[in-house]
Amino acid sequence: VNKQAAEAFYFLEQFQVSADEMKDMLNSHVDGGGSLDSKGVACKYLIQNQAKVSTFAPDCIVAPKKPIDIMVGDEMFDSTLMQCTAIHCPAHTVLKVVGGAFLCEQCDDGLVPDASQKKCNLCEAGSAVDVKRTACELCPFGRFAERPGLMECSPCPAGSV
Repeated sequence: VNKQAAEAFYFLEQFQVSADEMKDMLNSHVDGGGSLDSKGVACKYLIQNQAKVSTFAPDCIVAPKKPIDIMVGDEMFDSTLMQCTAIHCPAHTVLKVVGGAFLCEQCDDGLVPDASQKKCNLCEAGSAVDVKRTACELCPFGRFAERPGLMECSPCPAGSV
């Protein structure tokens, strides 16, 4: 159960299971004559004991967000640590969900992460990506960026501002 359904295993570790409850779980399992695998048995137990579970269960398990709604800073259940942990991505990256896994990806040249770190935004003409790749900066006096998406501002031609 620990590897197949880490959230369920976390719950089962948090409280004692009575002999009758254990007997019911064993009888429900395919090895005990039932029709459920280990994950199914654990999930069935949690559904039947929601009141007991809700007294100690962390929000990241009780009310998990859909992957599309996950943002940097949100907590997700970490099955390795067996606890809720905040999702973190370096400031110059955006959070992508790929096949259920969370990845931090750097924006392409000329793009910077938005405030939520969910998508990359194009730097407008007259600005360029800052050295940390976290924001667009207006070109300083004497420099310009004539089109969107530039990594740096160019010097103005001689005799112009």
